Amino acid sequence: MDRLKITLYPVDFETPFSLGDFVMSIAILAEEMGLGYTLNPSGAAVEGTSPDLLVFLKRLKNETFGMLVDKIVMVVSYPDENRFNRTGPGKYIREGVSTDRIPTLKKTVIDMIG
Repeated sequence: MDRLKITLYPVDFETPFSLGDFVMSIAILAEEMGLGYTLNPSGAAVEGTSPDLLVFLKRLKNETFGMLVDKIVMVVSYPDENRFNRTGPGKYIREGVSTDRIPTLKKTVIDMIG
């Protein structure tokens, strides 16, 4: 069994909405597909086989989050992603490329709200 961790971040601070509605849509879809899940205030963890989880993510994007792209950011991760025993960071596509100019999510949100 694999496990996905889904975390939701609001990016629309002008229009009132609830992350709870989006979290509930994760639960409803997981229930409909027969997958195990646990909820938290800003997301969920969904358990199932790798093929089922890929179908789940595709359906979640198409049915729920496709129309909410301007309201939330959805971050999906495998909590056991370190099972590949990585010894260091990946290689850059081009030599001399740096990630110094890539803003963090926290900095981006702070810049957005002023």
